[in-house]
Amino acid sequence: MHINRKNLFSGIAVVVFIIISLSTAVTSIQAQSFDHEPYPKLDFNFVSLELKLGVQPQNLRLDGEAKYNIEANISGADTLTLYTSHLDISNVSVDGESADFSLQNDSLFVPVDDSAEAGSSYEVNIRYSGRPQFGMLQNQHETMWTSLLPKAQRHWVPIVDHPQVTLQTNITVVVPAGVQVWATGKKVGEEVVSVDAMRYQFASQKEVPASGLAFTIGKFKQQSMSSGSKKVNVAVEQDLTAQVDPQELLQKAKDYLGMVEDKLQREYPFEELQVVALEDHHGETKFWGASVIYVYANRGTIDAQLMRGIIGQWFGVRQRERQWSQSDAINLYQTLVFQAATQSDSGLAASHVPNGFSVSLYDGFGPQRWNSWQQGMDEWANKSVRSFLLNSIGEVLENEDVISWSDYAEYWYDYTGQPLFEMPEFSFDKEVTQSRSDSVGYEVFYDFNEAEGQLTLNFKAVNGYFGELTTLQ
Repeated sequence: MHINRKNLFSGIAVVVFIIISLSTAVTSIQAQSFDHEPYPKLDFNFVSLELKLGVQPQNLRLDGEAKYNIEANISGADTLTLYTSHLDISNVSVDGESADFSLQNDSLFVPVDDSAEAGSSYEVNIRYSGRPQFGMLQNQHETMWTSLLPKAQRHWVPIVDHPQVTLQTNITVVVPAGVQVWATGKKVGEEVVSVDAMRYQFASQKEVPASGLAFTIGKFKQQSMSSGSKKVNVAVEQDLTAQVDPQELLQKAKDYLGMVEDKLQREYPFEELQVVALEDHHGETKFWGASVIYVYANRGTIDAQLMRGIIGQWFGVRQRERQWSQSDAINLYQTLVFQAATQSDSGLAASHVPNGFSVSLYDGFGPQRWNSWQQGMDEWANKSVRSFLLNSIGEVLENEDVISWSDYAEYWYDYTGQPLFEMPEFSFDKEVTQSRSDSVGYEVFYDFNEAEGQLTLNFKAVNGYFGELTTLQ
């Protein structure tokens, strides 16, 4: 995160360093705590989601209808709880009958059946609208894409956006004519709605984690290619095609996908792979969702991002972290497969991260942590342990889909006798941190009252300071 020393603002007498884009994605913030619950209470099993969205990119406005098929996990489950942050709920029905729903803080409560038996099924339909203030990013080209930070999906769809929740999906998005949509699942429809609107539809017959749902909207140059029984799609922002050749990126995506399938001896777990190339990461640290990969021109080598994102479809989506505080469980296996497939290591550019910034929860999948694993793998475990870890990948992938570091450590100990229960502490690689000489850095301490929609920020200078009134982009 960087800002030039420009005297642009004359309204607030405070010295500030932070870039707040239309994204509302929080980046490198002190004491971040928006992690998933370790074990959420789930009275219902989510079978499928049919989501219909109408999106206006010019003002980030959306109108939606979410239809869930659910099953009671226990007898007596009478209320479905979904998370929804700053969305206006207009109507809720259960099995076609209007439901007397209620909202409290960031939760939607839907009465289902006061005599439900375990296994009872219901159809819940929710109509809503909103203008997301988190979980959705937008750049200067009006390209929109969804954040993959914890608790991000609830800002654009009522959901239990936890890695424990998996479901089949059918996502339909209506957008203005002239822009395209890419989303989780297989593209199953594209049609003209009117002279001013297009409709795109994506579906996944295989269950995907609710925390991995993603879509992007923008003006792209796109290419597609078959890879065995699968299909690879590449979409490059039109303003980025001078830097990123769509055809070259498509060929690499196909080749890398085959390399990872061969190394894992596992077929790609979804019907299609969508690769979306964007100019700026806007502070996002996790760039793979369910069947979707984002690569960023200012994140360093796109090849490394692409390979990591493809590996992430197995270690990151199919098998995923229970909490971001346990993200190194995924980083470890991504690193193992990356180095085995490429016979090398490759760092990512940690641009827009000034010196002196503290580590936050969101940095768990960030470039510095990745670089630390790339360079620190040999130090963390000896050669025979690394060989065991790599050779046991197939068996590891057969374990439960949601994991933590301790899940892996118990398995490793049973076979190697090595107590690797403590996650490693690597030092950040300063050489790949691209700080500009004209940058200023502040730590941001914040108090977010989501119920009231109030955010209080306090700033502490850690790298230079502004001595004059300064605005933010």
